[in-house]
Amino acid sequence: MLTNEIIRRVLSGFKGSNGQLQDGQSALARNQLLSQFSWSCTLPTHIHKILVWHIGTTIAMDGHLVPRTGDHRVAKTLSDYCAYLVAFVPYMLPGHGYDNQCIFDAVIMEAGEGLTGCDTVSNRCDRLMAMVLPSDSSCTILQLGGKLGRELRGVAPEERRWKVLADFWAEFVLFLAPSSNVEIHAEKLAAGGEFMTHLWALLTHAGVLECPSTTADVGGNNGAPAHDSRV
Repeated sequence: MLTNEIIRRVLSGFKGSNGQLQDGQSALARNQLLSQFSWSCTLPTHIHKILVWHIGTTIAMDGHLVPRTGDHRVAKTLSDYCAYLVAFVPYMLPGHGYDNQCIFDAVIMEAGEGLTGCDTVSNRCDRLMAMVLPSDSSCTILQLGGKLGRELRGVAPEERRWKVLADFWAEFVLFLAPSSNVEIHAEKLAAGGEFMTHLWALLTHAGVLECPSTTADVGGNNGAPAHDSRV
């Protein structure tokens, strides 16, 4: 369930941007962290970006799984929600639903092999952070998530870390909402509705019908690590 606090955070960000969708980079810039994390905003697809940032957010919050502040709650809930969409409603996200599902399935297979024996979230986070990036810079989603998690843990104090993550996810979830797949939204409305459907309807009425193009759409990396084609 998404609280009024979370809904207000997303919509106030949209209002503050004068109705312009941003993919998270604006949030990082406002927090003076864009140069440090720009590599994580130029991944091959939006699904790569959701998963890398979800892994990174989970690692950054390891040991603080119960929300401690409003920012912490907003960041954790929206990160989990976007991961849920990837896993269970991939056709509601940008890109082709089948491709989205294939990317997610590849990450699940890699996690099954790479996280064997890790029976707690903390153990998994430690294993991910300990992953060594390949020398040829061909990194998988899990490896990039571990790298992002390490870097996010370096953002101090913790209150600033939670604010950065809350700002990022509140901006990014709205960026993901435009869609031409009316059928999936109609299907979800008949079943009770999704938060993403409400955002989609809002943006449609505002005349925002598609995501703005980004470097991620064309595969540019602007200096980011290269990525394993399997995922």
